[in-house]
Amino acid sequence: MVLPKVTDFSPSTRLDVSNLKIPENIQLADETFYIPQKVDLLLGCELFFEFIKADKIRLNDSRLILQDICFGYIVAGNIEPIFQINNATSHCFSSRGMDTLDKTLRSFWEIENVTCDSSPISEELNYCNEHYE
Repeated sequence: MVLPKVTDFSPSTRLDVSNLKIPENIQLADETFYIPQKVDLLLGCELFFEFIKADKIRLNDSRLILQDICFGYIVAGNIEPIFQINNATSHCFSSRGMDTLDKTLRSFWEIENVTCDSSPISEELNYCNEHYE
């Protein structure tokens, strides 16, 4: 399936992070992870797990964790409804990188979608086909 774009803004709504107690010594990969914005980079799982480091911190007895990756810490997990500004379900993925992923994927599928109306048949194969018909 080819989509016009990979995803919309993420998270879908602004998140209330005033109750999150992120330690001051933690460098986030995206300081504005709670603000809806375009996804900068989408990593496949074959690359994503290469970037993960060992350090992981659980926040406020919640289902949120800070996971250390080579770009800084990312915030992962579910935000409880009490942390949300509205009742919409929010998913938060934080990453940095290239902003032309949609164009790159579209170009890939245009290249891969080349069709041939007829396949070239060698003289030998044509002779065999005619002989056995």
